[in-house]
Amino acid sequence: MKRCSRCGESKPLETFPRQSNRRDGRNCWCKDCHRQWARDNSDLRRTSLRRWRERYPERVRQYTETHKDEQRERGRRYDRAHREKCRAKNSRWYAEHPDWNRERSHRRRALERGSHVEPVDRQAIYDRDDGICHLCGEPVPRENFTLDHLVPISLGGPHTSANVAIAHASCNFRRGTKSVEEFRRSLTEDRLLA
Repeated sequence: MKRCSRCGESKPLETFPRQSNRRDGRNCWCKDCHRQWARDNSDLRRTSLRRWRERYPERVRQYTETHKDEQRERGRRYDRAHREKCRAKNSRWYAEHPDWNRERSHRRRALERGSHVEPVDRQAIYDRDDGICHLCGEPVPRENFTLDHLVPISLGGPHTSANVAIAHASCNFRRGTKSVEEFRRSLTEDRLLA
């Protein structure tokens, strides 16, 4: 039995965390008091941990490499145990970051087809194209544009800055997998008929 110096209760030795530099090999606070302190001081712990990681990046990298499978399994167990909470959190994040989500989808589709993939900055493409839809030639609002792959990913086109241009969502969806020339011809025919 050992008395906790924080709560004052006498508890079995195994309810105290190990601490090798102490005479009895156990910390002076019981595990319950440690948990309570951790909950009460979560911001302080987070800041302290961040500083430690910045100070010892090599040790962090080494630990991550050696415990990769263990950490992955721990994450999976947490996801299974807190499925609804994780889904809600992910849904909120994707809703707040639609550009990132679209980019991820384009990268995934291109990789599945064995195409070349590189990071594409949507805003840089918008600036490069001067905010003009490459399919119809009309201005596109900055908050409402899509990236159109000149050679569609479904036909083996890469996901690169050189293979994308901005377009209205309606133009992009109407084009589908047609070539740009085919789409422009059909657009011209539609305008003549209207």
